Amino acid sequence: MIQRPLYQKQIDQLISKRFIKILIWQRRVGKSTLLKSIIQKFSDYQIIFLDKEQKIYDSIFDSDSLYQFIKSKINRDLKLLAIDEIQNISWRETAILSIYNELPELEIRITGSNSTMLSSELSTRLRWRSISIMVYPFVFSEFCDYYHLKAWYDSMLAYIEKWSMPSVYPLLDIENSDQRRKDLINTIVIKDIVQRYSIRDVDFVYDIYMFLLGNIGNINSIKSLTDYLKSIGKHLSINALQSYIYYLCGAFLVYECWMYDIQGKKIFERLRKYYVGDASMKKIYFGGYDGFVGKNIENIVYMLLVSYGRKVFVGKIWDLEVDFVCERAWRYIYIQVTFLLSDEKVSQREFASLQKITDNRPKYVVTMDQINVWVKDGIEHVSLWELEEKMR
Repeated sequence: MIQRPLYQKQIDQLISKRFIKILIWQRRVGKSTLLKSIIQKFSDYQIIFLDKEQKIYDSIFDSDSLYQFIKSKINRDLKLLAIDEIQNISWRETAILSIYNELPELEIRITGSNSTMLSSELSTRLRWRSISIMVYPFVFSEFCDYYHLKAWYDSMLAYIEKWSMPSVYPLLDIENSDQRRKDLINTIVIKDIVQRYSIRDVDFVYDIYMFLLGNIGNINSIKSLTDYLKSIGKHLSINALQSYIYYLCGAFLVYECWMYDIQGKKIFERLRKYYVGDASMKKIYFGGYDGFVGKNIENIVYMLLVSYGRKVFVGKIWDLEVDFVCERAWRYIYIQVTFLLSDEKVSQREFASLQKITDNRPKYVVTMDQINVWVKDGIEHVSLWELEEKMR
């Protein structure tokens, strides 16, 4: 069982801090270890643990029933209140805020699998008394821990091939595993999007997801999406299309990465790239291997950056593109990603945009080459399996 120290550290730092702690994750991202670690730290005290995916708690469905349940369990030894999948309780904020005010010494941990509800609606209604931790799929080091591998070229190839939600790994070696993995995606679509937003035309959700999955790492606009829908004989208003993308991002199936003008220091609101929570699904849905590896590498780098708390943009400098501009605490890093530096022409292409950037911030070209060949013009060549160490 992987302990996930990347998140354990954040969780430990928040113990006894006067906030409602919210852990947000995609369904099937592997939450059980984190939940058990939280509960274990309070094993000498009374705790209340409510898992809304268990049928025994079906009677707790709104603020009043949640409040009455918690009040019935309170005694002087109570130290921890943990509620899992709280998005399944309507108007939960009123009950949580009441308990927060009535029991100031109580540790309150809330978990759920919809970022739209948890990170925006819930924190706003809790009047900024909450703090959120985003939990993502395994980064490469966690993948190596899971499979007992050494970080090197071969293990990175395995990660590129298998990279997915943690709970999927036990399915990879069983018969008909691809269909089972599709079933997990269907669960997310139905529970976190269709049912939550009362969507009638489910096919539209899948059409948009499939388009974004097939265009990982490509610059897109709302127009390119509407043109695609028209090409398959479907029509959706711009407002509805934007809402559907918002829902997909809220369920962690898709991640939106806006374009940033490095020279002008402004964001292009109409242009962006999209990445996905499980890039290996592209091969399952579309088949073949051509183009899969390169785009999956870019997707892996994006997810690594956000996992380590970076704000990530697509960079633009003059007429050239920088794959990633990432920032944390006003510290910037520029990253260009390609599969291999196969010849001088590829090297010049990957260098060109970074060479246009005149500041002295770190600049990396990240590839699957087994040898780091140079540091040139302040730009460092880094193997993909070594990048995580530089993000720590």
